[in-house]
Amino acid sequence: MFNKKLNEKILILEETINRMRRRELAKKLLKIQLFKDKKKQWRFRLRAPNGNILCSSEAYSKKCSASKTAELIQGAKFVVVEE
Repeated sequence: MFNKKLNEKILILEETINRMRRRELAKKLLKIQLFKDKKKQWRFRLRAPNGNILCSSEAYSKKCSASKTAELIQGAKFVVVEE
């Protein structure tokens, strides 16, 4: 009985720690924000951890199109190219 309660408390503590780590990590990551513009078109923004907008997308008529493109960018690896 004692071991069962101890294990339950350990699991709760581990989950709490994991949630805290996820929050801290989220503060350090770039975020992609989907939104509707003034013309009711869908766009997405890339935001820095401090909340500044780094770039915005072109307009999409469908939310799913904007979302799919944002997901592609999210999983991409970038190379800096000088022209």
